[in-house]
Amino acid sequence: MVKKMRKKVMTAIALLPIFALPVFAVINRIYSWNATYYFAIALPQNMGEPLEKLEISQTEGFDKVDFYSNQTIAYLQSPSGDRVAISSKTELLPSQDSNRPKITITFNPPIPASNELNTKLVVGLRPA
Repeated sequence: MVKKMRKKVMTAIALLPIFALPVFAVINRIYSWNATYYFAIALPQNMGEPLEKLEISQTEGFDKVDFYSNQTIAYLQSPSGDRVAISSKTELLPSQDSNRPKITITFNPPIPASNELNTKLVVGLRPA
């Protein structure tokens, strides 16, 4: 008898007001052509399950911000500043409760549950 093992993965949902809480941006002016919004997420030392995807929704602001789905930057950064790139796929999905899209970033492979180095996940989104 063969049992199928189902991998448990975790989805993090970030309800961030994009204009009020970008962690940092390369250009800090609105309506700038080459801006990138970076979100730095502190990962707990033991998440319990691998992190497979991150969902970001704009909850505030007057204007809807559209993003390029093919220009997402994702990496893990250690306290020393070393960066490890993460393979990811970004989808812009319509939100059920607002006219602003939900951004879903799926990591392949998922980010491991153990985090001995106190790394943080950094995701950069380019506005369209």
